[in-house]
Amino acid sequence: MIDLHSTIQFVLISYLVLNVLGFLLLNNNIVLLWRKQDYQFPFDATLFMDKKIGAYWKACNPNPNGQTVVFLHGWSENSSQMTLRANIYWRLGFTLYFLDGPGHGRSGWHFFPTGVLYSERLHQLIQKEKIENPIVHGLSYGSIAAVILALRHPDLIQALVLESAPIHLNGIYSDFLRFAGIPPLLFLPTIIFSELVFRLRYLGEFPKNYDLTKLQPKTFIIHGEMDTMFTLDRHFNNLIRQIHERNDDICPLEFWIADSKGHADIVSHPKFKQKMELFLTQINSY
Repeated sequence: MIDLHSTIQFVLISYLVLNVLGFLLLNNNIVLLWRKQDYQFPFDATLFMDKKIGAYWKACNPNPNGQTVVFLHGWSENSSQMTLRANIYWRLGFTLYFLDGPGHGRSGWHFFPTGVLYSERLHQLIQKEKIENPIVHGLSYGSIAAVILALRHPDLIQALVLESAPIHLNGIYSDFLRFAGIPPLLFLPTIIFSELVFRLRYLGEFPKNYDLTKLQPKTFIIHGEMDTMFTLDRHFNNLIRQIHERNDDICPLEFWIADSKGHADIVSHPKFKQKMELFLTQINSY
């Protein structure tokens, strides 16, 4: 005969354990991922290790155009994820920087490696290397860091390229779970506690102040039509509505929806290179 009380107790304990593990996973890039070491740069890039900044690479262009770009990769990846994008800038004469995010690549372990922390390390990198007016090109997790830097220090950078950027940070943990095919209800305590910790950690600054409509630098926002993490309905379309409601005569934001592309594969779109080169030629005239 089934002991109903024991069964309920077992289910509740299992649910609690599952959510504790979920909290640790959502707020920490687990060892098998953050130690990802497959770096393949097709240009001569020098590795630097800094206790405050983490791991970063610099590639000095032999035919410099006087401009610099900093690349910020996506969650669970490392700087080599940005190589195909970097090739476009390299051919145009840009000096390249790549920054491994906290808890990723060779930057080592870090609990709660948020996009805010990534942006702060980016700020430290720009200051240490004395980089003037860089372009910051971020993908997903990296795009969050790029946005936060631009909101906090609008005069520090020349332009932004944001691939697969969330339009808001509210509900972002649920977005991660949906992307992984996990019903958010299964990890509801994880979501609630994670969002609470994030809000308390940044004392109300974020997620409230994360607002792409307030970006001042020239910004190219690229979104995949088939993105299942930050979907068009929940993210990109909301941004378009906000822009229309503002009805500004001058908007620093440009948009491109890459048809048939998902969250991190937009770079393989046949028009990606053309779209990027067109944007880069417009920056100096902004």
